[in-house]
Amino acid sequence: MGAAGLAFFDGMFMTYAANLIGYVEVFRHESNELNEMLVEQQRENSTEKKEMIREKLRHIQLQHQDIIHYECNLRDKYFYVCFTHVTTSVVGITVALSLVYLEKYVPCYAILGMFMVQLLVFCVLGTILTLKNEDMITILYDINWYMLEKPEKMDLLHMLHRSQNVVELSVGGLTPMNMIMKRIYSYFMMLVNFVN
Repeated sequence: MGAAGLAFFDGMFMTYAANLIGYVEVFRHESNELNEMLVEQQRENSTEKKEMIREKLRHIQLQHQDIIHYECNLRDKYFYVCFTHVTTSVVGITVALSLVYLEKYVPCYAILGMFMVQLLVFCVLGTILTLKNEDMITILYDINWYMLEKPEKMDLLHMLHRSQNVVELSVGGLTPMNMIMKRIYSYFMMLVNFVN
């Protein structure tokens, strides 16, 4: 029952984080449409096209704000959950590694595998969040900013600045999720050096 509960909870958490992938892909599509509109506007140079571009950029700004807000909500709602899951997984992995290394206790291999899967789920989600933030920065860089009017360039610059201050999942605000495995390895090597 415990395994089913953990699987359900992790599945829900993964669903929330996987939504971010879809949001960023929609953002990419909207940005590509803006680039196409800018190329058309340069050929035609009509006032109507300028207004449509202004509206499209406003829509992209709202999408960008929604994505940032979604990431912040995800980070805030799962702050303590990530801390608890990762802390217990790290302690479990450390104890299991110690028993395997010191006592050659065979059942700890299964326990070690369970804790590793539990930990890797959260590390993967932290990596997804980091990669999607980098994708948003790349998408904003790829917009043909030089074809925009000056106020729109400033709006784009503001979005770019906000994207560079990334939201990431962390373990209680102490360390990013994608650094956990490095820390476990360094603690294990410290234990090996201490025992030897």
